[in-house]
Amino acid sequence: MILFGLNHMAVRGLDVDAFFALASSLGCAGVEIREDTSHEKFTKKFARKVTRSANENQLGIFAVSEVGAFDDFSQQKFEEAKALISMSAEMGSKAVSFIPRNDGFASSAVERKRNLTGILQELQPLLRDADMQGFIEPLGFETASIRFKADVVEVVEELGFEDHFKIIHDTFHHTLSGETQVFAHHTGLVHISGVEDQNTKFVDMKDADRVLVGPEDRLGNIEQLQELQAAGYIGPVSFEPFSPTVQNANDPKAELERSIKFIEDQLVLRAA
Repeated sequence: MILFGLNHMAVRGLDVDAFFALASSLGCAGVEIREDTSHEKFTKKFARKVTRSANENQLGIFAVSEVGAFDDFSQQKFEEAKALISMSAEMGSKAVSFIPRNDGFASSAVERKRNLTGILQELQPLLRDADMQGFIEPLGFETASIRFKADVVEVVEELGFEDHFKIIHDTFHHTLSGETQVFAHHTGLVHISGVEDQNTKFVDMKDADRVLVGPEDRLGNIEQLQELQAAGYIGPVSFEPFSPTVQNANDPKAELERSIKFIEDQLVLRAA
């Protein structure tokens, strides 16, 4: 059984109450809250609204997003992280998302590791004191400063910070990066989306190409979920499509139900 979740990016046009109601109607276990799709600024008033809607719909909050370009670290980024952790706690979430740079900035592997090590040492006390986890999402794009999950896992293990830092396994980014290994026990959340355009090379794929997972998917979502499950992953699997065709669907519930059924049917079929 999969614990499905819904990222607000999938239906960014819905306000918070409608978003939670949709997730509940789909049988989801929880949602992801994003400041860039919330229709409101992250305030204590908004946090109370989120908490109320989550309780009414009996849904968890898997993560709150995001500290962007977190590895371009500064005092400002530290304060952003501190504020997001505080707001996440107000909403009843136990995790916040950290997204690396995606601007083509290049540095050596040694410099990247040193930089990430220092940043995690700065952030870990904030997470520890709030009883929170930080979800780091490597981006598969060639322009990303952190592309590979293995690089994050290496630093987290060396620091002994496994209790406070997990990775997000994004099936889109996993495919684009060319990385083959999954790190089930280091994974706090899985993002799923598909790409169906047969004419786009992997290296040229963009967020806007990401649709729901279906029979024409080129990213191998089913295979990735199988591998994660076989390796022991039992956490949530959250829909995160960026395509406007999904976000502006006339009947998002029907589209999401089709994708959920396809995924579940395929996993059952392949397990037989």
